[in-house]
Amino acid sequence: MKNLIFICILFFGFQSQSQNKAVKFYEQNIKNTLNIYLINTTETIQEVELELVNLKGLRGDKKPITKQIAPKDTLLFYSFTTMGNYSYNYNIKDTPILDIGEISLDLKINFDEGIIIFYKPDCPRSQRTVAYLLENDFEYKILNVAENKDYPHLMRQLLAEKGNSPKELIYPVVLVNGNAHVNFDIPQSFQKIFD
Repeated sequence: MKNLIFICILFFGFQSQSQNKAVKFYEQNIKNTLNIYLINTTETIQEVELELVNLKGLRGDKKPITKQIAPKDTLLFYSFTTMGNYSYNYNIKDTPILDIGEISLDLKINFDEGIIIFYKPDCPRSQRTVAYLLENDFEYKILNVAENKDYPHLMRQLLAEKGNSPKELIYPVVLVNGNAHVNFDIPQSFQKIFD
């Protein structure tokens, strides 16, 4: 019987440790403030819902929060004022919202029609841009500069033809109906560019 209980404890302990590998939980307690962060450990954007339950000794907004966390990024979810000893439990639900492997590459492209993105897979700005387009049901084409070494040269050539050749270039570079958008603010410029 003792062996069965030990195996159950071991199994459930291992199962709880194996959950949410993509998103890690972190708390920081400074003076009378408890900050709760989530860390995205993956290369894709994660949509995360964090719910705190059974709170004691904490003052602040307790509603479940859903946010998107950029790849390899840390995001503050909650900030509480502590009142002496405190305790809580939490539930995390995370879902990747962008799988780079599922994005198809179309080599027959008219650069003067539609939305074309020169995309760098390890770039959070690129992933946020594609996530916005996915969420808002835009049709677009991706040119992954990491998969094809000719794309950066093609991109610079297109920018030069359009009279837009910045010295420093931050990904992504977006063409919308032939108009080039470079080094734009994310996400502030999305509506201006895409709508």
